[in-house]
Amino acid sequence: MKTRLSFLALALAVVAAVFLTTTVQPWAAPISPKGELKIGTSSLGTEALDPSLNSVTDVKLSLFPMFDSIVGAAPNGQLSKNHGLARDWNVKHHNDRSTYTLFLRKGVTFHDGVEATAEDVKFSLEYMMRPGSRASGASDLRSAVKQIEVPDRYKVVIHTSSPYGLLLETVLSPLTGGLGLVLPKHYIEKNGEAHFNRNPIGTGAYKFKERVVGSHMALEAWDKPHWLYGLPKYKYITFLIVAEEATRIAMLKRGELDVADVSREKLKELNDFNVFRKKDEVMVQLRFFQFGPDDIYTRERRVREALSLATNREAILKHIFMGTGRMTGDAIRYGTRALGYRPLPIPKYDPKKARSLMEEVMREKGWDKVRITYAAIARPGTPELPLMGEALVGMWKEAFGELLDIKYWPTDYGTVRKHRSKKDLANAMWAHTTTNRYVGGWRGAFDPKDADGVFYENGGSPYVDRKVLTMLDKWERILDMREFGKVQYEIAQYVAGNYYFISIANLDRMVVANPAKIKKWDMGAHEFDINLPDLFKGK
Repeated sequence: MKTRLSFLALALAVVAAVFLTTTVQPWAAPISPKGELKIGTSSLGTEALDPSLNSVTDVKLSLFPMFDSIVGAAPNGQLSKNHGLARDWNVKHHNDRSTYTLFLRKGVTFHDGVEATAEDVKFSLEYMMRPGSRASGASDLRSAVKQIEVPDRYKVVIHTSSPYGLLLETVLSPLTGGLGLVLPKHYIEKNGEAHFNRNPIGTGAYKFKERVVGSHMALEAWDKPHWLYGLPKYKYITFLIVAEEATRIAMLKRGELDVADVSREKLKELNDFNVFRKKDEVMVQLRFFQFGPDDIYTRERRVREALSLATNREAILKHIFMGTGRMTGDAIRYGTRALGYRPLPIPKYDPKKARSLMEEVMREKGWDKVRITYAAIARPGTPELPLMGEALVGMWKEAFGELLDIKYWPTDYGTVRKHRSKKDLANAMWAHTTTNRYVGGWRGAFDPKDADGVFYENGGSPYVDRKVLTMLDKWERILDMREFGKVQYEIAQYVAGNYYFISIANLDRMVVANPAKIKKWDMGAHEFDINLPDLFKGK
C-alpha cells in the first residue's frame, strides 16, 4: 500500500510539473499592488509607445513591463524556457536554411482578455519587419527570416533565408533588443498602427495608463496576475522625463523620485542613497549620421581618423566619467560575452599627427575648412554625454585650430533619430551609447535600408562599403561557433580600422535608488536593460 501511494504521489508531482511549464502559473491569494515606483530619466527617446518606432534602449526601459518576449531569457543572460511565451523550441540547420520551431504556452492573454497565439507571434515578427518599422535591428530580422508558418494555434515555424544560428539570441529573445516582443494582431489590425502607438496593449504585468509628451509616461498594474510575475508589487510605475540633473537630484532628495540616473561626479552628494552598479554595461562611441552624397567631410576616412587621434580617451574617462570604466578600442558592439572575443587595441592619442593628417586631406581635396556638427544628447545611464561633447569639441579645436569649423548643437535623441532616419543632416555626429555584451544588430548599423544604417543608397548614388555587408553575410551564415568568433573579430577589426565608429570607453552603469524602497536589485545581464521585474515582481 505504501509503495502504491508513493507511486501515486510521484505521478501527481510529474503532472503538476508539466502543467506549470506548459500553462500559466496558478497564483493563489495574491497581494494587491500598492504605491508607485517613480523613475527619473533624462530622456525616453522618441517617446513612441509602439516598440517598432523607438530605440532599443528606450523600449527596454519604459515599454518592456507591458510586453512579453517570444523567447524568454533569465536575468543571468541565459535563454530560458520558463520566461517567454515559447515554452519550448527546437532548431534544425539545413544546407540552405535553418528552421526554428516554437511551442507556445496556453492561457497567456493580452490586456483586453484575448489569448496570445501563434498568429500573434507571426504577426509580431512581420510587423517589426514592415517598411515603416524603425526598430533597432529591423534589417537583421528582414535579412534573416524568409517565411513564418503557423501549423496550429500554439506552434510557430520560422524558416531563415540561409543557415542562421543566432535567431533565438539576437531576434526572438530580449537578450539583445526588442524585436521579439509579442504584439496583439487583432488589436492593431482592428484599430490601426496610429491607435496602437497612442494606446498600446501587451501581455505584460503592466498596462498602459497615460503619456504626456515631454513630461512622463505611466503604467498601471494589470488587474490579472501575470503568468510569470503574479500581481506586481507596485500599483503604478511612472517614468518622468527630467532633463536637468540638478532637478533629478533634488527630486530624489525630496522623495519625488525612487530611481534615477545620476552622473558619476554627483554620486558623492547622495551618500544616503543606494547606488547600484552594472559593470561594463555601457559602451560610449562616436557615430556619424550617415555617409551620403553631401557628407563630404565625414565620408573621408582620414577626417574620421584625425578626429580619433585628437581624442584624449584617458582624460575623458578620468575627468568626465570619474574612472568608472575602462578605455576601449572596440568601436562596434562586440563584447566580453560574445564568442571569440578579443579586445581590439586602444586607439592612440596623437594630436600632432591628427593635425598633419587633416592638413594632408584638406590640401588634396581643396577644402578651406572641415565643417562638422556635433549633436550633444544625454542618454539613460550616461547623463554626462553633453559634458563629454563639450570636452571633445575643446580637444578638437585645440588640435586643429583654424582647420576645423565645428558646431556644438545641444539637442535630444528623438530629434537626432529623426534626422538619421531621413538622412537629411550632413557631416553630423553624436555620442552613442550601446552595450558591449552580446553581438547582434551589426547589420542595422550599416545596411542602407535600415533607419540606423550609416551607409547611404539613393538611386544611382550609392555610398556603401560592400565589404562590410559581404562580411556580415558570411558571419550570419556560420554555424560553427569557433569560425563565428574568428569572422566576428575580422569584422570588428575592419570597422575600427576604417573609423566608421570612434570608440571612447566601456562604463559601469550607475543607478541611484531610494533605500527605503529599494534595498536589493539584481540588474541582470541583458543588453540595455536594468531588469525592472526584479523590483516589481510579486512574491
